[in-house]
Amino acid sequence: MANGARSLPSRPSLRHLKLEAKRRLSAGEFPALHEAQLAIAREHGQPSWTALKKLIDGQSSQGSHVLPQLRWVAARFRDAGTPGWRAPVTSELRQHFSDEFLRRAPRAELIAAMTEVAAKWREPCVVTAEAPLAAQVRCAGLQLAAAVEAGPPHRLIRLRWFPLGGRIGGAPCQAPPPNAVGEVPEAAREMAAAAVAELGLPGLVLAGGGRNAPEWAIAVGWANLDRAEALTTGHRFPACRVTRLITAIAVLRLVDDGKVALDDPVTEHLRPAQLASRAVTVADLLTLTGKAANSAYAALGELIADVTRSPYADAVARLVLEPLGMSDSSFPASWPGTAAGVVTGYQVDRDTGFAQGPARACGIPAADGLWTTAADLAVFGVRWPSLLTGELAREALRPRPSNGPGGLRAGLGWFTGQHGDIAGMAGGRPGAYASLLVQGTPAQFSRTMGGDPMMSCVALTNRQLPILDVTVRLLRAARAGPR
Repeated sequence: MANGARSLPSRPSLRHLKLEAKRRLSAGEFPALHEAQLAIAREHGQPSWTALKKLIDGQSSQGSHVLPQLRWVAARFRDAGTPGWRAPVTSELRQHFSDEFLRRAPRAELIAAMTEVAAKWREPCVVTAEAPLAAQVRCAGLQLAAAVEAGPPHRLIRLRWFPLGGRIGGAPCQAPPPNAVGEVPEAAREMAAAAVAELGLPGLVLAGGGRNAPEWAIAVGWANLDRAEALTTGHRFPACRVTRLITAIAVLRLVDDGKVALDDPVTEHLRPAQLASRAVTVADLLTLTGKAANSAYAALGELIADVTRSPYADAVARLVLEPLGMSDSSFPASWPGTAAGVVTGYQVDRDTGFAQGPARACGIPAADGLWTTAADLAVFGVRWPSLLTGELAREALRPRPSNGPGGLRAGLGWFTGQHGDIAGMAGGRPGAYASLLVQGTPAQFSRTMGGDPMMSCVALTNRQLPILDVTVRLLRAARAGPR
């Protein structure tokens, strides 16, 4: 590709999807090209290849603020290292990278890193996930995750890249057979196997269910590479940031019981030393995002413990886990290590091989301390409204003025998509990544939620690699229905 800037499309192109269909045909996944095309269409929530083409041809821009910055990097560093090329000075970098970003990355290191990334962008790239303030891009065996500031000039605040499947060694040559429970949709089976191979995941569990669909789960890959321990749907993972949803629903149960009010100053329930500002309310804490969220959820964990007069983990088990039948979920004090049924977390080392990730103790249980199975999280996604009155369940999903990651809208614990039909949470920690999404029509999310969301989908992996796009595609496939 002659121009690096052109290698960053605004979204997956029809050409890319055609090539993907041919690749999957050549790999033997489908006996005919039209069947591969139909599968891809359904993975994107469309009933046919023709409908998908019309959608792409007529799709308007979502107004991404990330892609212009990435195009600047690709164009500005395209000729790095050639005679006559001059590296950007600090004042130019400040136009495109936030001050905090530049404090973390000294100029020389940043220029070297951007030069390396821009060289990869000379090959065709595809955007796999996009929101106004965040995007994921795959190119040359790497996945890049980027985010920008909410306000103009929308400078980059995060830019990380991860090696994908073809670049990673160290896994046993022959993968174990998938482990599944329930009636797993065919699209989910294909998606799980493809994601493990393409993304370079030690293991992956997908799970789902809904109002009219029984729960199901499928596990592909390894729970522990050194022991060649096959991953099962019963293995427990750290739920990472998804833990915040459990905490939020526990707080809302206390609101429903009249023990807490959303507009209560938090100092009414916590000792003054635990929170400096008397103006902060319970609702404020539930809607805080970014770096402030960890402190907010630490305070919410204390609030739950103080109001219930019991340890946080015991109170949340009584308020949320036990009523929903989440018997495989708990709050251990640290990474459970070699305990039976627990995954080993991995990272990719400098030699692009799998190495065990650090077994760090959880610092804030209410923010990221839950350990659970994909099936338990899918149950939570489907049934959490049953724990609340319809009015309060609606309130949990009502977007507030504050923006969440990537420009998503923040509710009470939940983040909702731009069109109001998807809500959820995703995030990682060293050695793991978790994603939970619930999907329904905007009308379903705005009506009294005496029933359940239409669909819940979960993705868990034992590598810290963003896989939210896998969960989104899983929801699209579920919406399209069986083949």
